[in-house]
Amino acid sequence: MNDQVYWVWFSMLNRISPQMKISLIRQYENPYNLWTFFKKEHNPADISPGAYRDLVSDELKKKSYRTLKRTLDLGIGIISYNDKDYPPLLKQIPDPPVVLYFLGNKAYLKNCFAIVGSRKATIYGKNSAMEIASYLAEQGIVIASGLAKGIDTYAHKGALKAGGKTVAVLASGVNVVYPYENKALYSEIIDQGTVLSEHPVDTQPLPYYFPLRNRIVSGLSKGILVIEAGEKSGTLITVDYALAQGREVFALPGNVTSSQSKGTNRLIYHGATPAIDPEDILRLYRSDVKNRTIVPTDMDESEKIIYDLVYQGISDFESISEKAGFDRKEALAVLLSLELKLYVKRREDGGYIPF
Repeated sequence: MNDQVYWVWFSMLNRISPQMKISLIRQYENPYNLWTFFKKEHNPADISPGAYRDLVSDELKKKSYRTLKRTLDLGIGIISYNDKDYPPLLKQIPDPPVVLYFLGNKAYLKNCFAIVGSRKATIYGKNSAMEIASYLAEQGIVIASGLAKGIDTYAHKGALKAGGKTVAVLASGVNVVYPYENKALYSEIIDQGTVLSEHPVDTQPLPYYFPLRNRIVSGLSKGILVIEAGEKSGTLITVDYALAQGREVFALPGNVTSSQSKGTNRLIYHGATPAIDPEDILRLYRSDVKNRTIVPTDMDESEKIIYDLVYQGISDFESISEKAGFDRKEALAVLLSLELKLYVKRREDGGYIPF
């Protein structure tokens, strides 16, 4: 087995959660080491019997060869968790996919902003999704969404209409179009953007996969905008993921009598940023530090180093300290100074984000 086929094999272990997969990779470094260990050793206590059987299954290993061949025959690309091209923001979430399969251009998996919303979109929602996505795409922001009916569809269309880039994250294999009515849009995205999934080729869109898909949409992105959502909309699952990942949440204000705006209005009531002007999103989420609308001038060199790390989406204290090359005491002092100057703020979970 070559390196790629081990990663494909690992992505096919459906009885192991994304969190457990990442834990195993961090412990064993790569799937090959994992395979050889479990073939030689007894099952440790933290692996279920069913998952252990999959780990040592020769049949699954053989299937992974066939899956890799079909993947490559279809021109589908593979990015593993250890690959240098793995999206840096996605790598920071608690449960990143161990493998990403893609069609299109993998370069667009950076500098993303997510636009999501109800499948039962109103004319107001559809027009807003188109206009905002177009505006952001014109400024070089890649629009991420889920290719679902409604708001997702119009977010993708808006980005493409502006000649921009968009990423569609699927709850199926990247060669399985769902919903099928978006087949033409799917093909257009492959030509001008990226279609992405954590699932192997030919995987069908099972209900369980849709919430998992949502964590990738938000995980790729510096922030998310909810265009429309009912009070119990599945879109709010993406918001939960975004908040857990430390992403900024925007919501489009809507008519208080509209059922499709009840969820977004409630998000604003609970602290989401109202999406009044797309320029607000640009100021907060322009990825390229050189293109910031506001460049801080009253920082010393230590503050600039740490501020740039936070601005790039690195939020937890240990990572900030390590990447800055500062000891814990020095990093904490710099972060406190940036807080007092209102350049960064600390979340309830202890992570840091730009103010």
